[in-house]
Amino acid sequence: MEYEVITGAFNMMQSLTWEQIDSQTKIEDESGTSELREDTKVLVGPYTGFLADSIKMMEAEKLRVYYSKEEEAKTGGRDTELADMLTVQCKGTTKFVFDNGEVVLNPGDSIYIKENVNCEVVHTEPRITCSFKYKRVVV
Repeated sequence: MEYEVITGAFNMMQSLTWEQIDSQTKIEDESGTSELREDTKVLVGPYTGFLADSIKMMEAEKLRVYYSKEEEAKTGGRDTELADMLTVQCKGTTKFVFDNGEVVLNPGDSIYIKENVNCEVVHTEPRITCSFKYKRVVV
């Protein structure tokens, strides 16, 4: 299977706030580590507070935070995962479009996507999504 949906297993990630995102964005904008993909901002760390704790809690190698405050935002089109990823929806909803179907994540839901899987990410409301990089995920 190219991906696996896990519903409601990561509800604690819903406690990530827009204020925490704004604070992390300020740090990364000043240090030059944040990225912009179309209308979606990507935070890559180093992280503080809740985000730093999340990496430890999830026992992940790396975390990327994708967010947009736009009602409809462009994400950069189709992309291929370069590592196994566990993506957790924190705020809003996100749709993942695969060659063989679509998956919509609500806050607290997650999707495990295997390395080298191609998909497009679509959202039509403000959202925060955390993607944790793994070599092997145990859920």
